Amino acid sequence: MAAVMSVGILGGCGKKEVTENISVITASADEGYVANKVKEAANRFAMENDLICETHRVTGGSEEDIVAEIEKAAEAGTDVVVCSGAIFELPLYKMQSQFKNIKFIIVDGAPRKAEGKNYKVRKNTRAILYAQEQGGFLAGYAAVKEGYMNLGFMGGVADEGVVRYGIGFVQGANYAAKEMNLSQDKVVIRYAYQGTNEMSPALMEVAGKWYDEGCEVIFASGGSIGTAVMKAAEQKDKKVIGADCDQSQESETVLTSVVKEISDTTFVSITSVYDKTFKGKKAETMDVASGGISLAMGTSRFATFTEKDYSSMVGKLAAGDIDILVEDMDKLIDNEEIIKNVTVNVE
Repeated sequence: MAAVMSVGILGGCGKKEVTENISVITASADEGYVANKVKEAANRFAMENDLICETHRVTGGSEEDIVAEIEKAAEAGTDVVVCSGAIFELPLYKMQSQFKNIKFIIVDGAPRKAEGKNYKVRKNTRAILYAQEQGGFLAGYAAVKEGYMNLGFMGGVADEGVVRYGIGFVQGANYAAKEMNLSQDKVVIRYAYQGTNEMSPALMEVAGKWYDEGCEVIFASGGSIGTAVMKAAEQKDKKVIGADCDQSQESETVLTSVVKEISDTTFVSITSVYDKTFKGKKAETMDVASGGISLAMGTSRFATFTEKDYSSMVGKLAAGDIDILVEDMDKLIDNEEIIKNVTVNVE
């Protein structure tokens, strides 16, 4: 494979040395656990197959900056561009049409012309999404079943994935409270987006204040803000629920994590480029039924929430027995038939 990829033809201008086969594009404004898992999978595939994998880090984070890095990868003769996050959705909409000979893989997002518009995935692009509302639901359900009554959801940038985590979390907590016959004032959820996905002392301070004011466990989602919440939890002797990958090794405060099968999915997607089984033209959603999203039960620090409890709820979600609404939180709070067993304080 390496011999085949050592030389390529670009734009009909004759033979040119290929300096990279797999191009991972990351954006500093959206870098976190997902981006790291994507990079690890791409580098592992490259090492196992004697290919060249290069990472392009977009420092500016604008659409023009991202486009410039993709153009550099194309000039280097890349076969596949791999990226993650909503920040890549708009630039990929253009790039997938401009570079039809390149395969594009986007994790946690899909190309679209403008924010809020429907996805437009061309045949040279594979978009991988996750049913984050299901992951959030499991996290909220488990937290209340474990006995936590004062919860927090702290999101970073309010993109679609982070929002789905949050609204699922509230509905899962509500479902558990209903099962336990708790009155509405028993379970309180503090809910806010911070407008950034980057770790900072300021976020630590916000999380610390939440804990001081009663939060027992905070579900943190968005880039690397979970690190700030963990540091605050360590100082306050409180708990955190991680997002996107198993974060149990990062802090003793991590109660459990919502896990996306990012590494395996990325690795298999890159493999399909080279074994000629690549299938694009659609946005594929990985859910609990496919094993694409789950709670990290094996490394959890639950005392009373059991594997049996978890499996029972996963079965209900997989069978479609529970409908999780994906409206914004303000609309959900107004829907008294959905959020009526918990109190949600949106900031």
